[in-house]
Amino acid sequence: MNKRSDDFLDPIHLYIIVCGDGVLSFSYTTNPHAKNVRKRIAKLGDFVSLGPDYICYAMIDDIVDSFAPIIRDAEHESEHIEDSVFVAREDDLSALLKQIGECRKK
Repeated sequence: MNKRSDDFLDPIHLYIIVCGDGVLSFSYTTNPHAKNVRKRIAKLGDFVSLGPDYICYAMIDDIVDSFAPIIRDAEHESEHIEDSVFVAREDDLSALLKQIGECRKK
């Protein structure tokens, strides 16, 4: 995910159909999730017998995990703003309010 991209955080539609013998997933946009799941399964090798339900779980897990850096960045930014609130002087409040507004827009 490129944070500077115009379509950063635009929603994508990913469809997963779970059958008894396998999983069919498709999307109208390119995304790394299926590739990441294939790598994850390859790392497990023949140690575990994986069924369609596990593949679906791994796909959803990869999608959720892709939001971790974004959430971590928002957490760091909000902590920085919180720290700034406690040490801010009256002259700094307008800049601080602007920073809070920009953070909320993200």
